[in-house]
Parts: sequence; C-alpha cells; structure tokens
Amino acid sequence: MKREIEKYAHRAGSSGLPYLNEKEHGERQTVTLHDPRPAEWPFFNRLPYSAKSKRAPCTCTAGSYYEKNGKVKSNFFERRRRPRMSEGYHDLDGRNSSDIANMLDIRGPLYVYARGKELVLAIGKLEGHSFWLPTATYNEIVSQPVVNRGSSSHAFPLGPQFYADNRKEGSNISIQAAFIRPDWTLVFCDHNVMISFHIMELQHVSSHTTLSPASEIWPFLWSSSHGPTVVEEKSYFEDVVNAWKAWILKASERPKQRYQSMIPIYLVLKDKQQIFNGYGAQEACDFLFKAMLPPHLPCAILCKSDVLWNRFTTHLFNFQSDQLSQLKEAHLPSVSGPSPFYMNKDGHGRFLTHFVHCYRRRRVRVDGTFLQEVERLGYLNLSRPALDDDGYATDMFIIFFFVINSFLFLFTRGRKSAPCQGLKPHYQGANSVFAEF
Repeated sequence: MKREIEKYAHRAGSSGLPYLNEKEHGERQTVTLHDPRPAEWPFFNRLPYSAKSKRAPCTCTAGSYYEKNGKVKSNFFERRRRPRMSEGYHDLDGRNSSDIANMLDIRGPLYVYARGKELVLAIGKLEGHSFWLPTATYNEIVSQPVVNRGSSSHAFPLGPQFYADNRKEGSNISIQAAFIRPDWTLVFCDHNVMISFHIMELQHVSSHTTLSPASEIWPFLWSSSHGPTVVEEKSYFEDVVNAWKAWILKASERPKQRYQSMIPIYLVLKDKQQIFNGYGAQEACDFLFKAMLPPHLPCAILCKSDVLWNRFTTHLFNFQSDQLSQLKEAHLPSVSGPSPFYMNKDGHGRFLTHFVHCYRRRRVRVDGTFLQEVERLGYLNLSRPALDDDGYATDMFIIFFFVINSFLFLFTRGRKSAPCQGLKPHYQGANSVFAEF
C-alpha cells in the first residue's frame, strides 16, 4: 500500500493546477480528532471539538502491559505550555467530525510511512491515519446516488462501464476517504467499513524525515493497539516479544491466568498486534509453516521450551524481512492506474507464488532440505503425533479434531480414545503444520 500511495503522490498534474487549488480538498467519513497530551505538546496543535465523536486523547503512546515502562527523552519535552488552537478553528467546535476534517483545509505534499498493519499519511502540515484512480473517474463515481449497506453505511454503484474486463454486471464500492489531485485521486476503500482515520496537526512542516523511525515524533504517530515491527525497530521489537514471553511464563503458574497461557500460538500471532504487528491470518499461517511449528501449539509450551523458542524467534526476526526482499524478485504490478477495476490475474499469480506459502493451499511444495528437517523432527509418518517439549514428535491418542481459519487442530484429554475418522488429510500425522482444509 505504501508503494501504491507514493506512485502519484508527487507527480505533477497535466492540467497545470497547483495543489493549493480549491479542487484539492478531500472527503473523509470515519475520523477522530487528536487531543494532545502534555508529552505531545511540543509536536501537535489543538484541533476543534466534534459533536458526534467522543473527545479523548489519541490511543498513540498509551502502551500495553507487554511493553516496558520507559520514557522517550527529548529536549522538546522542556516545553510544557499547552498549544493554542489555530485561528479560524474555533468556529468549527461542535460540528460533525467529518465536516471538521473537510473544513481543516488539508492540502500540501503527500508523504507516507507504513508500520506493520498501520499507515501514516502526512499531507502538508496534517497527519491522518489505497490506490489511485483518475480524478475524472472518481468524480463520476461519487456523483451517483449512494446505495445503503447495512443500517448505517453506504456505497457508490460501480457499473460495468467502470471495469476494464467487459463484464456485464457491476458492483459497489465503499470509499472511506479520498485525497484529490487534479489528475489523480487517492481513495481508501474498505468493504467492511472497519477503517478509521485519526487526525493530528503538527506544529512543524512535515517531510519524509518527519516520518522516519529516527525522528522525535515517531513514538507518537502510532496507536497502542499496534506494537513495533522487526524491520524498523528490531531492538524494541525484541524487548516486547521477550516481555510477552515473561508474562506467559508467569501466567502459566497462576490458576486464574493459566488458560491465557494455553491459547494456541496461531491465534496470538494474528490477534495480538501490539506484540506481533503485521501478522494477520495468512502471515501467521505461513510463518508457522516455515518455522515448522504446529498452529495449535500452546504459548506456555512454546515459551518453556528452549528448542521451540529458539526456532520461533529465529524465524520471527527473519520472516518479515524475507517477505520484503521478495518484492524485488516478484515485481508485483501496481493496482493504481487509468483502469484499476479489473482482475489482474498476472499480479494475483505472482503474489500467490512469492508470498503465500501454505495459507489455504491444499498442496504445498517444499525443497529437499525442508522435508529432511521435517522428517528428522518426526512430524511425518506418525499415526497420532504429539509435540514434546524438546521439539520432537511422539505418538499420542487423539480425541477430536476441529477447524479454525482453515487450520486443523488436534487436542487430547489425557485418556485413551479412538481417533476421529471424519477428516482425511493428505498426510497422516501432524499434517496441520503442512496442509490446510
């Protein structure tokens, strides 16, 4: 997404209109407005109060119990005076948050930075929390009457004339935000309408340097629900992961918290973004496959075993970097362009080949080295396998199977029982590591 946004963000328009032209305004639907805390006063200005959104501090820098109680030292923090609201903003108090966002006159150069599952856009002097299409196409789409989606949302009709594949039927498009240039418009579309935008006003002019990990403002750009990434903040990422391990080990010894330590590692990887930022269902599945770890492995067993933990962290620190390096080899096509609405089969095929290792695949290709290691660990050719604390598999009795997010989970109750005959995977044994259903 970062690459898509940068494609047309700084390209001059053929119409000759400057970015300060009145047509360069944006339309946003789901927004909150930033109320700076004292530690943030050196960086951000105050914004108006909105009527329909709760006025509260941003979730940025709130931290979580997995993070260390450290403070970022900066000479900027010597300034403790609460910033004043800019002239002209006082008349906006009490309006709808979307109206305020459009009346803030957001304009200027566009910069972008990604951190795991979050994205920051710097436009002129404002921050907000995507593909480009021709502005003429955008204007044609939004000029149509909207259609209702659910009880409180709407979408724009996308007729067959907008598609490049000569289809007979169209669809709908939900546009949550649009940043309009004379020739190209950057739109944020979300089918489930789950995307949100948080607006912050910087006291200084933004640039690429402003959004770099080395900048003073970096810790304040991101929400507490998403932690550091290994690519940009490896040392901080290691601290968060080690703190999570320590918490799991303590929870495993406490009767009231023990159940939390027994949650499968797959569910933690995809759900705990404050620890494993950037891992969704697909990334967690493929990561565990490459690390040769069963998705149903309880976190407590993982954290207590040195063998399993070393294998887990080794792949954890390399997986995202390897994924980024694949971008140079895959040459994924851009979604943006004059006719973005079509099924790009070539790009889809490249993505599946280079970035999806086993997620939702019925058959997975592996090299000889990988297969030899799997066999050495004893994950194949066992009728009913279990993973010991040393990372090797031994026989066990299976009570039942069940499926979560296309994963096969195997559980036991500690007594002898006949194995389930309902599912027939490609491999007998610990096939939940290698095959999906």
